[in-house]
Amino acid sequence: MIAHRRDEHSVNDIFRCRHCGKEFRNAKFCKNHERRHEAEGGTNGLPLEAEFMCEFPVPNPDDGDTHVTCGRRFSSRHNLDRHVRSHTGQKSHACDLCSKTFVDSTRLRRHKWIHIGHAPYKCGDCDAGFRHLSHLKNHEASVHGKEKPFECEVCSKRFVYPYQLKAHLASAHGPGGKCFHSIYPYVFVTC
Repeated sequence: MIAHRRDEHSVNDIFRCRHCGKEFRNAKFCKNHERRHEAEGGTNGLPLEAEFMCEFPVPNPDDGDTHVTCGRRFSSRHNLDRHVRSHTGQKSHACDLCSKTFVDSTRLRRHKWIHIGHAPYKCGDCDAGFRHLSHLKNHEASVHGKEKPFECEVCSKRFVYPYQLKAHLASAHGPGGKCFHSIYPYVFVTC
């Protein structure tokens, strides 16, 4: 049991997706993420038979006057239920220090790190500490010039994460920007 906990749940190790390079601090989360890349036929990369779909009505992005089903799919009922709470605004987990509320206990626990100054992700080049791995990666890239592997082919601006490139393409170059599916197949840009 101790070996399993060390190997599967260590906060000192970084587990990297072999498909897209996304990093995780937990092997199980990394494996689940990789399965989404490997599965075929399902929305969000999940197999159709394993999906739970959100049927919450959301505004139609085409006209704004009508509603459509959210349609987001999840691999477990628990994840679907948590997602539905984001639609309903139900936040039953309250911080006992500031009364801010959250949809689940995980988000509440991470929020409490603010109050105690917990910053588990440490920069190897300076004394800076961060609550989230993505914040550390952005710090390393912007302050210490570490790798930014995702480059915009329109203007050559570089990014740490593919989602940052996706947001940049949408905001800086609009829908007429060049199609990047062949270069970054996991970055979803409307062509």
